[in-house]
Amino acid sequence: MEYFLTRFTVYGSPFYNLNAGRDHTDWENQSRLRKALSRFQQSEEGQALPKKFTDQQIKGIRWGLPVVGLFFGRFIGDIYCAQSSIYMKGIFAVVGLTVFNKIGMDIRNDNEISYWTSNYPKLPSDIQKALSYGDARYTGRWID
Repeated sequence: MEYFLTRFTVYGSPFYNLNAGRDHTDWENQSRLRKALSRFQQSEEGQALPKKFTDQQIKGIRWGLPVVGLFFGRFIGDIYCAQSSIYMKGIFAVVGLTVFNKIGMDIRNDNEISYWTSNYPKLPSDIQKALSYGDARYTGRWID
């Protein structure tokens, strides 16, 4: 038991679970926190904060890049594969789709992270606490 209490976890301190009063694998807390943060972003306060990309741009990037990757992989497959090797052309297309899908997901995630980090000083105190502690209990006014 002593070894467990003195050992650091991936969260830094071994007492993080005790101090926060919650379990890090609490899926209900995570879903409530996501819902509250989403509602904050859709509120007037959240809409007034600056973003790198708008929601429409992010949707276009998220779904447009895989389509571009599909056609790019197909184009590369046509260049480097023989006419009869349709399986290799399909593999090139799937690889292009997968790579460009990953790029689109990274852009979407970077936009989300930069929204919260760059606007952190401007956020209400309850949202700041919820982000700091990862706890949905602070977001009472954003959850029904």
